[in-house]
Amino acid sequence: IVYWSAFSEDWRKIGVESVVSRLAKHAMPGAIMILHELEPTGKQTIAAARTLIQQLKKQNYSFKALAT
Repeated sequence: IVYWSAFSEDWRKIGVESVVSRLAKHAMPGAIMILHELEPTGKQTIAAARTLIQQLKKQNYSFKALAT
């Protein structure tokens, strides 16, 4: 069982900046962030993920996928 530590609410149409902001404030070593790439908000989520990853890489974070 895995539980997330940062919930983006990306399934709501809140915009890329809001998704990035919600997740960025919970970024910490070991954080697990949940994102949904389902339509109709999938494009928003993908854009937010790209932006957040770029921001966090600049802060020396690394990323790993969890096996399902």
